[in-house]
Amino acid sequence: MSTAAQVVLTVLGAVTVAAVLRDIFLTIFHPSGQGRVATAVLRGTWAVTGLRDGRLRRVSGPAGLVLVIVAWTGGTALGWSLVYLPHVPEGLSYGPTLLSDLRSQVVDAAYFSLVTLATLGYGDLVPQQAWLRLVAPLQALTGFALITAAVSWVQQVYPALGRRRALAVRLDGLRSCAAADRVARLEGTAALGLLEPLSGELARVQVDLVQHPESYFFQDATDDESLAATVGYVPALARAARHAPAEETRLAGELLERSADGLARALVDQGLLRRHVEGTGEDGAVAARDVFRAYAVDHGRAG
Repeated sequence: MSTAAQVVLTVLGAVTVAAVLRDIFLTIFHPSGQGRVATAVLRGTWAVTGLRDGRLRRVSGPAGLVLVIVAWTGGTALGWSLVYLPHVPEGLSYGPTLLSDLRSQVVDAAYFSLVTLATLGYGDLVPQQAWLRLVAPLQALTGFALITAAVSWVQQVYPALGRRRALAVRLDGLRSCAAADRVARLEGTAALGLLEPLSGELARVQVDLVQHPESYFFQDATDDESLAATVGYVPALARAARHAPAEETRLAGELLERSADGLARALVDQGLLRRHVEGTGEDGAVAARDVFRAYAVDHGRAG
């Protein structure tokens, strides 16, 4: 292999590893949670599971997480394989159990990369060149970081889903009690005590959606646990409160309306519903009720 080819493969491998690590950082640690690989895989999984009757949508979220982790692992292993490839077999020491007539430069590079990434340490292939002896432990640390990041990611997503489902259950209860028809008759303090916490919960779900956009791709099993099925009631509740006679109730209605607008804006800004809604105002703004309607349609909760 020529020197130029060796340099190209090494650089290409290093760039691949750096791109995967960057995607992991943007997805898990950056406040926006917008890694390109993760976003593409999650949206692709959501689209595929939505084909036909959409019943597979219930596994879209968990399947998407698994596929993203597989993509990260595969990309990392591929990148390191390209780094090692120009230096196989000269840079490695082969154990006596490896038959020389069965060796392959590409397979050996991929095998050494996978074993090192998984920190298995079989010892049948050992780096001999000085720089490879330094790089191989670095890859092992990358594999350990990948496992840690994957576990951390899952632990971050499910609490956000719990908060979203709790809000959905509360909204379902308010809708069942016809709260929008009764809120104007409540005393101002009582209405404020009812609606102000709801505004806070909407704000928390908005933040969760911005920091963990992957949570969007989890479809809940029942309507009463699905925010897509229940959040459409918020604009009606806010509108009823804003036209109440008590000043406190009107204040609570304005707070609730702002929180609903914030959540709707997060859904659109993240690009999750942009293809479903179009701006209706002079500045291209979209009414919260229209965004929530599109949200319900996308999650199979319309009607």
